[in-house]
Amino acid sequence: MDAQRRHQLQENELAKALGESPDFFRRNLNLFLLIITLVLLVWVFLNYRARANEQTQALLSEGIGGARNMLEQLSSTNLQAVLITEQRQRAVESTKTLAASGLNTTPPDLAFFADMQQRNNERRILLARDIETSIESVLQASPSPAQHAMALLTRGDLYWNLANLPTALLSTTRPVEGASTSATTRTSPEFLQLAEDDYRKILTDHADSRDPVIQALFALAAIEENRGEWDKAKALYTTIESEKLALDYHKKAAKAKREAVAKIRAPVSLEGVSLEGVSLEGKSSTLPTTLPTTLPATLPANAIE
Repeated sequence: MDAQRRHQLQENELAKALGESPDFFRRNLNLFLLIITLVLLVWVFLNYRARANEQTQALLSEGIGGARNMLEQLSSTNLQAVLITEQRQRAVESTKTLAASGLNTTPPDLAFFADMQQRNNERRILLARDIETSIESVLQASPSPAQHAMALLTRGDLYWNLANLPTALLSTTRPVEGASTSATTRTSPEFLQLAEDDYRKILTDHADSRDPVIQALFALAAIEENRGEWDKAKALYTTIESEKLALDYHKKAAKAKREAVAKIRAPVSLEGVSLEGVSLEGKSSTLPTTLPTTLPATLPANAIE
């Protein structure tokens, strides 16, 4: 009897609760709508933030790619400087030859060649400024370790490139917007130190990133060769040979360079070198991260006016 009574009471309570449910939902409708609205707002915010982060990362990656493209353009200005110098020399020699033959000739317009060289120098200085600005933006805005490593590598390559340029190629007689950039206010040893600082920061802050680390090690070895620190260069090449991140062709390139260093006793020039097929003829050494880059550091001072 008691069990039946308890069962009836439970059914009555359930029926009462079900009967009151519509009233409960009606009384709390605003609360439910508020909760649903908040959930939707949170979802929209998180989705927007994720999309914004993706777009930011894409823009920063484009910034690094643009900086590397500008670095190649800067290297092309170095080749252009050689071509302008050669054209000037040919014009002068041609005039001398014609004069020696007794023929009347008009002296070459040296001011024209000087103006071409100045314009080329101005473009180089502006490219250096823009590369520095792009890389600084990435370093400040990007939370991505991979992007940080590539940004440091690119800026290090810029400073290496500038360190190996004759002073004449980083000067201009006309005002240039952004001429206060480090491209016109630092010396070659200072550029080398800046490059070394960026490369070493890759080794300390991004030790697990294969490509930036290996490229930074090759670059540091090239810097030591440039300074005539042959033992330090050999030690860095040895480090690459034993580096766990290095691939076989990295190790082969490092071994070839280490063996060649013993025969080199002069600062390096900037002829091209490839990690996959290292060219070791003559006295050459260059960064593994750049295409054929700059003029030889031994360019005669009077070659460019």
